[in-house]
Amino acid sequence: MTVFNDSMEHGFATLIEQHGETVSYKFRDSGDTVSRTAIVDRNPPAAIDQVGNAVAFELLVYFYNNEADGVQANVVNNGGDEIYVSLKINGTAEWRPVYTVMESDGGITQVAVR
Repeated sequence: MTVFNDSMEHGFATLIEQHGETVSYKFRDSGDTVSRTAIVDRNPPAAIDQVGNAVAFELLVYFYNNEADGVQANVVNNGGDEIYVSLKINGTAEWRPVYTVMESDGGITQVAVR
């Protein structure tokens, strides 16, 4: 593990402890549903795709990139997996499809939800 990855993972632990919320993650391939603590970024800025178009997501959700505490980026089924989460703080949670893995670095998996 690099110094950067180590620093990110330790900083993420503090972020999860202070601002994390519990969400459910459903894996399409196995059918398993797990409860995980994650950071949920509601109404994030739009991303730019490969051809320069803005792509808006409802949420960005950050997990540990491991099987025990989070969601491993290499097992995410884009368009098949779902997260039970609310679009608004203290709102009603519903199952939302995982659109794609945005990043997986520093021990963190970031997924986009539409």
